[in-house]
Amino acid sequence: MMKNMLIAVVATLLFSAGCAKEFPLVKDGVAMCRIVVAKDASYAEKFGAKELATYLERASGAKVGIVDRTENDAAYRITITVKSNPLEEDGFVIETNQKGTTIIGSNPRGALYGCYRLLKDRVGVRWFMPGEDGEYVPSKKTVTVVAGSTAFKPALRCRNVSSTWNSALLWEVRNGFVPNGMTCWYEDKKTGGLSERGRQCEEMGVAPSGIGGHVMSALMFGGGWGKTKPERLATATRYFKEHPEWFPMIKGERYLGTVSNENSPNPCLSNPELLDHMASNLIEAIKGPYGAVGYCTLGNNDTTKWCECEKCRALDAPEAKGTQGERADRYWWVVNELAKRVWKVLPDAHLGGWAYQDFWFPPRCVKPDKRLKVTVSFNCQCWRHAVNDPDCTVNRAFREVYAEWKKLGMPIVMNRDEIACSGAPGSDYLPSERVLRDSFRAYPELGCAGSTLFIAAPSDTPEFCAWERNDWPFYGKNLRWRAMWQTLYLAGELMWNPDADFDALYEESNALYYGKAWEGGFRDFKRLQTKLFETTPGCIGLGMDLTMVGRCLDVIGSEDKLGALMEKAVAAAKAEADPKCLKRILTDKEIFEKTWLDSAKRRRAELGALDVFRAEREIELDGEAREHDWKVANVRPFFGKNRANVRACWKERELRLFVEWEQGPMTLSFAFPDGSDKVERVSVSASGKVSSTVPDVCAKINGNKAEFAIPLASTGWRCLDGGNWKVKVGDPDSLHGFVQMRMIPARQGVFKVEKTYSYWRNATFDEGYPTSNIAKAQQWVHWTNEIGVPDVPRPWGGPQAWGATKSHEPGGSDRYVTILPEKECVFSQGYVAPVSGKMRLTFRARGKGSVRVWSACYHTEPVTKLMSETAKGETFKLTDAWQTYSADFTKTGAPDESVMVRFFAVDAPVDIDDAYFNPL
Repeated sequence: MMKNMLIAVVATLLFSAGCAKEFPLVKDGVAMCRIVVAKDASYAEKFGAKELATYLERASGAKVGIVDRTENDAAYRITITVKSNPLEEDGFVIETNQKGTTIIGSNPRGALYGCYRLLKDRVGVRWFMPGEDGEYVPSKKTVTVVAGSTAFKPALRCRNVSSTWNSALLWEVRNGFVPNGMTCWYEDKKTGGLSERGRQCEEMGVAPSGIGGHVMSALMFGGGWGKTKPERLATATRYFKEHPEWFPMIKGERYLGTVSNENSPNPCLSNPELLDHMASNLIEAIKGPYGAVGYCTLGNNDTTKWCECEKCRALDAPEAKGTQGERADRYWWVVNELAKRVWKVLPDAHLGGWAYQDFWFPPRCVKPDKRLKVTVSFNCQCWRHAVNDPDCTVNRAFREVYAEWKKLGMPIVMNRDEIACSGAPGSDYLPSERVLRDSFRAYPELGCAGSTLFIAAPSDTPEFCAWERNDWPFYGKNLRWRAMWQTLYLAGELMWNPDADFDALYEESNALYYGKAWEGGFRDFKRLQTKLFETTPGCIGLGMDLTMVGRCLDVIGSEDKLGALMEKAVAAAKAEADPKCLKRILTDKEIFEKTWLDSAKRRRAELGALDVFRAEREIELDGEAREHDWKVANVRPFFGKNRANVRACWKERELRLFVEWEQGPMTLSFAFPDGSDKVERVSVSASGKVSSTVPDVCAKINGNKAEFAIPLASTGWRCLDGGNWKVKVGDPDSLHGFVQMRMIPARQGVFKVEKTYSYWRNATFDEGYPTSNIAKAQQWVHWTNEIGVPDVPRPWGGPQAWGATKSHEPGGSDRYVTILPEKECVFSQGYVAPVSGKMRLTFRARGKGSVRVWSACYHTEPVTKLMSETAKGETFKLTDAWQTYSADFTKTGAPDESVMVRFFAVDAPVDIDDAYFNPL
């Protein structure tokens, strides 16, 4: 039998129809088959038989019987069994001939997968989401199978979804994932046997796991840690009294911790007595029949706070200090020690650790035991780009981590894809399916065995909704699974075969899920949404700011186009009168509003400086933003009478600008940071004619897009790291409306945040937040609110400042500050840059008195210390009209040097705007 198998490297998604002979399972609504499963078969095999019978009946109306042995009759047989075969864990074979169809699993879960594969391929059943609402069961009176033999083996060994609700677990196994559950579910405490939930888990092929996650304190306190906060505190207090040496030493003293959750500092893990105790608690938790089956991840408490005692610090590799592997040796030494103790008692226990926080990289000296499973929790992963995208600075760091782990040759290294955590594509409604497919293709080469996709409960459970009531974007309304249903559904197929026909899978799933709404406008909606997502500059992922999603709508007219297509799709769904499809498209509309539209609104309210990166490659002047430097450039929208978007990049002697605008003529203004009031301009007339105040400007006009190359030789100026220019689109005669343009060498990486080249921020005072958002000790108690929220300019320092933020026009976003001549009033900002020498402060001011500016340099290592020889001040007499003033200071070039600039109102209130600080 095995000789006739077609052994596939990856899953074959569809049986080949060709000229092969077909055999009916159901014909004209009448059952022509029986399902055969042995009396002593596993729960999963028997459940697979039930699922086959249930969905064959739902599709065709035919009742298909289930028997435990072969009958001597003419009925066609579907036999479900488990046998050893070359397909390893979870693989299965489907063999079909005139006598019957046999589903052969390499394990019980593999046999269950085979049953679902048969239902998908021959009946057309789909499970898009957990629950009946997420199912698609076609009406099919005749169901046939095709002669042949096909083997299915997943491309990725690790295929998990984090949600542990029963409806989610069933959805997972139906779609090829490995559902995970807790060992505590399996035991009936009254009878000592298998509990009802345990039986359900066995049916679904759930992989039981013992205690795992952020468990260092949990293993120290044993069962007392999983109780209420008062119970945990009582347990911790007792242990602290009995064994203070087990607790972390923080600033020279043993520390009890908050014990409110797993965020307390990690215990004193160099203590061998504590490790014995923790291992004993772990053994007790997993010694049952199911406790050693799944992997227990022995993770640190969710904090970077570790014991500071001499023995614990000695476990760290000195050469790793300051890197993202700083705690790796200590952490993996602890995991090795715990595992060694457990394996003495439970040699078959499956244990693992993770790469996380300050130990993403492997240890330098300690060798993790090869029996351990490694989970890389790379929280910063970018979901706009595949992990092997050479231009993605975030995922470049991802590859660095995996390259180091690959060198160690650990047998199982998997990824923790936090794709549905807050701020990630699932929750933010981003079309990341193709990116995920490309990452799955790259995983084996990187040494990654697969991933766990994190997602919330699939239903509106009160516990979950209460937990996320303050969490953007849904604020307690559980829409996360519906927002990312397609990402998860397609991931199930692509983890088995990342080379499957993606477009066919994508088209089919959407057409079935949305019904007439798909062809009625939603297909075009998704195409535009995907294009906007994939072409928006920058990275996006967990922990990035909430406006990242809104940046996808920077393209002029995109929001209106998406809105119109959504309304068109809703109208098509209403005309179809299918309540299920109508509910789905209306839910998508709500999700779109809560994610993309809300994020765009936030972005417009929080628009700040335009960060401009040094050009890395040659750019053809063609009026199209197709080159690398334009693709990675930040976009700064201008919302005036003529909506426009500006991008920029620079070389020392050339400034490149790319502008898209709504209609008609356009004028782009910019100013060199030289302290003068002179503003340079490049303009495009309604007929496309270019004019400029800078000689030798080269331009390419392409409709309402313009690309400019501005040579700086004739200006006497040049672009410098840390430089701060200003730019705007709009009224060329007004001194207002400019935004800061900051010169930065390149996008920063993830691990090593390179020295920030321009800490000077918010030169225009337009960015702000309410003083109530600041820690109480740092609040600006003397700052008045004259414009409404936001009222404090960030990141200016002003806890001792007396004054207010004001608008040039009532209700406008163009702001300035007023500082008062109070004795203790200090209004300041710091600046860090690698350049040395002369620095220039330029600012606009008005008033009836004088303003004093003061600057000095400071050493920042090991403690902040004034470099008194650099201190310098200058006083300016003001007028009632806005004037530009400048003062020069000097930076010495010390490696740990920062600069402080302070403003003082001398004898009367002073209005200040456009305060720029620049290297010369």
